[in-house]
Amino acid sequence: MPDSVPTPADDAAATASPSPASIAPGSLVWRIKSSLIGYVRGMSDGEVLVDDGVHETPHGFAFPPRGADGDTLRFGGVVTFQGHNGMMHVELSEPSLTPVGDGWRVEFSDPDAPTVRLHFADVASVVTGGDGTQHGTGTFLAADGADLFFGPYEQGTPLDDPFVQG
Repeated sequence: MPDSVPTPADDAAATASPSPASIAPGSLVWRIKSSLIGYVRGMSDGEVLVDDGVHETPHGFAFPPRGADGDTLRFGGVVTFQGHNGMMHVELSEPSLTPVGDGWRVEFSDPDAPTVRLHFADVASVVTGGDGTQHGTGTFLAADGADLFFGPYEQGTPLDDPFVQG
């Protein structure tokens, strides 16, 4: 007989507002797409690399806060997915979140033109929790984001939902 049985209330408390001490306030935490991470790590030469202040948490990659530019929240760091003997190399760096309607527009620095911002995804809505954490829901790949993957993901592909740690 188990010592304790989780209840729906326990599940809700566990997922309501992740706030591990390892996530700095103001960080963007985003797994991007769990199945992509699993796919890359499952390749014999696949690697998921983090750099420039990003660290991986149980909730996703924590991109460090870099301030705001008007209403746009900026973050630092780089996550790179690579494999297939160098044929796959997707670099996601310096994300930003810009309010659009009830949600966010997610952009990354273009790896081929660092002064250009690449529209990677859209988040349909954002809800702020009691601790100030902003939770995005309804996250989908944008057309420019889909182009980074050369085919397996199309515009509108669902992605994991991000949050900004309060």
